[in-house]
Amino acid sequence: MLGTDVRELKLETDPIGQRAYDVVAGAAEGDVVSIDYSFPKPGTKQLATKQSLETRIGNQACGVSYFKYKGRRRR
Repeated sequence: MLGTDVRELKLETDPIGQRAYDVVAGAAEGDVVSIDYSFPKPGTKQLATKQSLETRIGNQACGVSYFKYKGRRRR
């Protein structure tokens, strides 16, 4: 993805790249913002909820994403 304009990334009808760009661009530097979206888990076609946590430093953004767990918590 190196050299890819994040604003061009789309998931079917969800312009996730533009949404991420707008949220990060509007956040204060160093703040962490989150974006939820649906994406298939590897090896499946079934959509699952995924969350991206992103921050802005200067004119750069850095983020990480993970699939949200929807099961029962074990004790």
